[in-house]
Amino acid sequence: MHTEETAKSASNHIQTDFLGLTVNLDSLLFSWGIMFFVLLIAYLSTRSLRERELGALQIFSEEIHGIWEKQLRSQITNYSPVFLSIVGSIFLFILFAYWAGLLPWKVGLLWGNWPVLDNGHHWHGASPVADLNITLGIAIFATLAYLFAGVKSAGSLKYFSPYFLLSFHKNRFSFNLIGIIEWLDLI
Repeated sequence: MHTEETAKSASNHIQTDFLGLTVNLDSLLFSWGIMFFVLLIAYLSTRSLRERELGALQIFSEEIHGIWEKQLRSQITNYSPVFLSIVGSIFLFILFAYWAGLLPWKVGLLWGNWPVLDNGHHWHGASPVADLNITLGIAIFATLAYLFAGVKSAGSLKYFSPYFLLSFHKNRFSFNLIGIIEWLDLI
């Protein structure tokens, strides 16, 4: 029988209660740390942009930006620079989140005050995207951004009309159910 006690004892996360919900505090802190790191990289690579005498970080950033922009232009019909910001931010977050999970966190056991979990095991850092809550949050954000971009570029009526066609034939009303499935498939 699976009880709440066995579920909590099997966890490898530092957990706390917030507004009646159990929150994986280490995933949350890792995520905010990675977001801060991505913003720091963006700030450092754009704070002193020059047209001449380019620095190594500016050259690297411009090359990465050019590669991403070329890739997005080949995939998106109505390209907008907003797409590059969204896709690039999600990519960098996931990349650094996986790299954070690869760090040798067991080295922390050498220090005497390394955190011990409720189940008696020592805490070790894991990738935030290994936590289903973080992965689901990224998926929801990407889906909403996709829908918003589609509506913004084509207009709501033009965007949704191929998927939700309504037709009237001989005093009968028909609805395109396959269109809903196709729309959900796009998401």
